[in-house]
Amino acid sequence: MYSELCFLIITFGLLVLLTYAEALRSNNNKLLWGGLPRSTCNPWVISMLLTVVSFLYMSGMWVWNEDLIIYTTPYKDIRHIVLFQYILFLAGAVLWAPLTLIALRREQKLYSVLLALWLTASGSIGLFVMACGTQDLLMIIAATICMLHHVIFDAIYWWFTWDVGSRGSSKTKKVDDRTLQFI
Repeated sequence: MYSELCFLIITFGLLVLLTYAEALRSNNNKLLWGGLPRSTCNPWVISMLLTVVSFLYMSGMWVWNEDLIIYTTPYKDIRHIVLFQYILFLAGAVLWAPLTLIALRREQKLYSVLLALWLTASGSIGLFVMACGTQDLLMIIAATICMLHHVIFDAIYWWFTWDVGSRGSSKTKKVDDRTLQFI
């Protein structure tokens, strides 16, 4: 068992779920979808469900399957690269919701949101590369699904279709400092 990776996935995974739950509870939750279709039977929903299953499979394999070629000599010394890719992936996932809510509040498309998206995407690209080294076909398929979803749907499509305007939400009021009265 790769206990460090297991601890990282559980800890950061819970943080990701908490940040997403808080984002969905916010007043701006409808603006989180970007230009993605909102029906339940669309390519993004199907891709998301496949990605979740693929992530769980891939994570289980990295944590519990010590027969993977990456864990055998002479490759044993590079398993920390898998840990680093998960750090990139999960750090971006944790940062996405709060940074997106800040951007929505400011009504500005912040590059920090794009950075969070590409942290996750680059981590998924790294996990795909590492999965290719395992020579496990199901692992490679799972990593491919994760990578394609995070690069195409999230980092590219979502970013370019995301509107931070005030559609349906209350516009942030600008305060004129000349009208402030101090007690």
